[in-house]
Parts: sequence; C-alpha cells; structure tokens
Amino acid sequence: MSTKSIKVLTNGTKLEGKYVSNASADTKVFFYNGDGEWSLTYDEVSIIYARKEVSVTSSSNNSSCGLFSIGRFKNWYYSHSLFSAPDKLKDEIEKLLSFTLTGK
Repeated sequence: MSTKSIKVLTNGTKLEGKYVSNASADTKVFFYNGDGEWSLTYDEVSIIYARKEVSVTSSSNNSSCGLFSIGRFKNWYYSHSLFSAPDKLKDEIEKLLSFTLTGK
C-alpha cells in the first residue's frame, strides 16, 4: 500500500490518498483529515474521477481561504497561502484521485 497527501490548510489539514492494489469496491482509499473527517471508497473515487466531480473556487466567507468540493463533500476550506490559484489545487486533487485508482 502506498500513500500520498496534499496539505490544504496551514493548520495541517490534509487530503490523503491510498493506493491498495487489491482494493474492493468498498475499500476506503481517499481521506480528509482536519476539522471534521470523511472518506471515499474505491467505487466513489472511480465515479468522481470519471465524472470530474472536483471544483475549486478562490472565494469564501474567509478572506484567506477558498473552497473545494469533491463529489458529495461540498465547500471545504483551503488556504490561499498554499494554493494561490484554484486550478493548481484542482489539478493536485485530480492527481491524488488518480493515484488511489492506479498507484501512479
């Protein structure tokens, strides 16, 4: 099993992807760890990745943060100091989703 992560908030909050070579449909492979926690299964990641269900916007009610959404998990903060351009975070999230599916 291999793991990669992306720090999304300066307080250490991160997204983490795990590649499990023999993952079943309900194996949890994608995780949000911060103020609140959630995860996605291999099947959920497959659908989100295929449908391109990732969005990132630079605006939020906090001037130092933007918002990202992945599948059914909507409007989670990210720090502008870590990702000044929304497209950069979107690319990183999509790469992390791909990693959980392919290990690459």
